[in-house]
Amino acid sequence: MSPTPGALSGNLIFREPRESELALCRMLLPEACATPVDRLFRLAFESRETDGTPTTSLAGALSYRDDGTDFSGLRLHVVKNRRRGAIGSRLVDYVIDQARALGRSRIFADADIHNEPDAEPFLTSRGFAIIGRVTSVETEYVQMKTQDRLDSAEGLPESSRVVALENAPIDQILEMYAQHIANLPMMAGMLRTFRAEEYPESVVLMIGDRVIAFMLAQVKDGVLYVPAWVSRPDYRGKRIGLRLIPLMRKRIAEREPIIGKLKRLRFDFADVATYTAKLTAEVNYNIVRISARFERVVGPAGP
Repeated sequence: MSPTPGALSGNLIFREPRESELALCRMLLPEACATPVDRLFRLAFESRETDGTPTTSLAGALSYRDDGTDFSGLRLHVVKNRRRGAIGSRLVDYVIDQARALGRSRIFADADIHNEPDAEPFLTSRGFAIIGRVTSVETEYVQMKTQDRLDSAEGLPESSRVVALENAPIDQILEMYAQHIANLPMMAGMLRTFRAEEYPESVVLMIGDRVIAFMLAQVKDGVLYVPAWVSRPDYRGKRIGLRLIPLMRKRIAEREPIIGKLKRLRFDFADVATYTAKLTAEVNYNIVRISARFERVVGPAGP
């Protein structure tokens, strides 16, 4: 059995967006459209009959990636005037049906539970459970003072070397990110969607062919954004990660003289990153988002 792009679920019709409807996808699913590689998009139309005349109207949209064994990156949107009418549940039911038809075992959904407070109760009510959470915070750049910790940190291993992200093995970077930030085994497709050139200020510490620690970084509009700061577990407790900070600043200064123009610092950390959370607690910061990853096991169809 294979899924049908124009499937009917109840009085909802699901189909691929036409070229003229791509603007609708960008409006309803902006985050999914920002990373469209390998994504499937579906629009849901509600079919009604008014005075004997059948009509259809847009009810929602969804997007996900089919990784071959699982569906990942599920995003949903219900049109505002169609909410509180079980449309969201039926969008999920459609995705579950598609996953079963293709023999996929799990569905992963992503949501910003800080700015989308209804996302967590909705997804949990539909059988999803949180398996990882990443908090994004922003603070003044000058507030993050780490020199005292650097003075007591161990030096870099003698055999280590620092390389730019484009010269590092990306598969190791993504595997470490998935295991120690996202708390999720690296899924198929991550290598295809990751773009090293988006993080030109990054630094990577290596010993031989092995990545020991890395700091992803980019500068944009006066904000230094660090979405990942990871050390291998066997090197934690030595503050090796702290040694990447001056190396990153040096790389920024070498690339362009903008270090003095930086106004804000934004970085992400997972629940398990207790050291980063401790640093954050010492400064005034604003929570920008809390990105949660949800998992739902796809069981067999009922009788």
